[in-house]
Amino acid sequence: MYIGSRIFLFVLGTIQAFAVGPRLVPYMDLRSAGLVAAGVIGVVASLVLAAQAQGRDRLKPQTHRPRERGDHSPQGNTRARHLTSCSRAVSYRKETKMRIGLIAPPWIPVPPPAYGGTEAVVDTLARSLAAAGHDVLLAASADSTCPVEKVAGPPVGNRAAIGSRADELRHTVLAYRALAAVDLIHDHTLAGPLHRPRTGQTPVVTTAHGLFLPGLRELYRKMALDTAIIAISHHQAGTAPASTVKRVIHHGIDTDSVPQGNGEGGYAAFLGRMHPAKGLVQAIEAARLARMPLRIAAKMYTRDEFEYFSTVIKPLLGHGAEYLGELNTTDKYALLGGAAALLNPIQWSEPFGMVMIEALASGTPVVATSCGSAPEIIQEGTTGYLRSGPSGLAEALLSAATLDRRSCRHAAETRFSAHRMAAEHLQFYQELLRGDAKPQPTITSGTGPASTTDNDDLAHARDPE
Repeated sequence: MYIGSRIFLFVLGTIQAFAVGPRLVPYMDLRSAGLVAAGVIGVVASLVLAAQAQGRDRLKPQTHRPRERGDHSPQGNTRARHLTSCSRAVSYRKETKMRIGLIAPPWIPVPPPAYGGTEAVVDTLARSLAAAGHDVLLAASADSTCPVEKVAGPPVGNRAAIGSRADELRHTVLAYRALAAVDLIHDHTLAGPLHRPRTGQTPVVTTAHGLFLPGLRELYRKMALDTAIIAISHHQAGTAPASTVKRVIHHGIDTDSVPQGNGEGGYAAFLGRMHPAKGLVQAIEAARLARMPLRIAAKMYTRDEFEYFSTVIKPLLGHGAEYLGELNTTDKYALLGGAAALLNPIQWSEPFGMVMIEALASGTPVVATSCGSAPEIIQEGTTGYLRSGPSGLAEALLSAATLDRRSCRHAAETRFSAHRMAAEHLQFYQELLRGDAKPQPTITSGTGPASTTDNDDLAHARDPE
């Protein structure tokens, strides 16, 4: 086609040149002048066609060869170091498979053998991302059993050291070094995004699992300059410093692994930790007013938790209130599945209540206060009730026993599934890699009393569930 066009233009130029040649070059004869003019016109035509062909080539999409996993050549290293956001955008439009680094806190293994909300979320996310076909690398304590590839971490989780910033810093420094070759890092610690190296092009995401405490607000404001922050509820996002939260993603749960109970135990269940903010005193009072037995599963690791149990809770036990200790996963779901309702009268602005979606997955309705994220989780009159005060909670507890447990299970399977959580994370990851992630509007969905634990230790900032 290209050669034929050149011949056609040359012939046409020759015919025209014999007419104009003598006027262009008067000292030549007709034949010579025609040939010279034809040659000039032919060259010009060739240049025009070449320019047009080059323009068409520029319009074709460019293919960027992703660096092979085993490509450690200097050229491969140079490509990896200097990969721009534009080239990432083209690459991930064509290749959706990602290599994702997840960093969990260092103190509890993933998944947790018992209590551990953040670690349970990281485990569910890691499994779901891997099931979706992505490569997942997990930085966690060495005793973690999550079935994905792991990088070196602390030799064993140390629950007694929860909140130790020295342990967290040591863990995250090693984690970022080990995850240098991934496409994106999702950090679930507080220290990591603040102290990570700023020399590479790898996007970093962090999930705020706790409160935006007054002492942390400025840190999150600085962190948001180069780190994408995810909130776990709209209520939590509404308390964050302005323009810091990029996305709100509710936690999810693998409902296939949760047996649905029938609630025939005739008791109310309480799950949490031994802390005034969890509302155990209010739960005991409400259950007694409703004349319903209360079975309590709660963790105690710290001196404050043991002291609270011995001085406040232990004297209230008996008369239908029974403390079972801390339960493993199997026993926890057996407790929830047999309960008429979960009684969860939280007294603080809880960012997200994992225990509430665990109850729903068991088919168990929830009776809670309207603090924090509870209005985003509980559908009034369908999956539970939101009330305040012992008498209101007691009345709701009796009504909750009549709710359709299938509706509770359905809510967990649709609104709080692991698949939904992973899909929303993957969409956000891909937006970040393309460079077109936009902040999600925050939805105001209920209010509750402000947290009374602003001056509490940083345990809330790490693990609210």
